[in-house]
Amino acid sequence: MKEKGNEAVFLHKIVPGKAEKSFALYVAYIAGIPMEIVNKSQEILDTLNEGDCLRVKNEDIKLRQLTFFEGNQNNPIIEEIRNTDIGNCTPVEALNKIYKWKSQMEGE
Repeated sequence: MKEKGNEAVFLHKIVPGKAEKSFALYVAYIAGIPMEIVNKSQEILDTLNEGDCLRVKNEDIKLRQLTFFEGNQNNPIIEEIRNTDIGNCTPVEALNKIYKWKSQMEGE
């Protein structure tokens, strides 16, 4: 964007249609997603782009963050997460809960 007097001039034009490629994995990388996950996602994307959807197995696309919950059935933080009604939680309440859980985990 460039300012010209009291007006904003956008240096890029938005046009109808699709982009040449997705930048989602790059955005994930700069957002701090671990490289192991970005690389695995790229492998799966390449396989799908080759049209070989059958080669992508269920075990290839397991969500890694779910391992956080495995083996933690008696953890009070995990239980509180499970019982949190996210549909009725404001963004501030959600941030406060995350802060509380993080503090509890660091104190353990």
